Amino acid sequence: MWITTVVLVVGFGILATSDFRINSDMGLLSAIVIFIALIVDFTILPSALLIFDRKSYVKEDVSHANELSQSPRGGAAQGQQ
Repeated sequence: MWITTVVLVVGFGILATSDFRINSDMGLLSAIVIFIALIVDFTILPSALLIFDRKSYVKEDVSHANELSQSPRGGAAQGQQ
């Protein structure tokens, strides 16, 4: 990801040196946007994934959970009093 971003920023940076104003502006803006996208990918994206991805990926053992809920002391050992 780093190498791709560097290559794109350098390529569009070279386009920014053009004498043709439209090409120059497009190259500069493209280089800036790609660099900002890299920074966002490494800073904001991981925290956003942690916030919005709250789905549990671990399966519960349903039979064990049922046994615990049906025991008289809520999961405590039967022999202890």
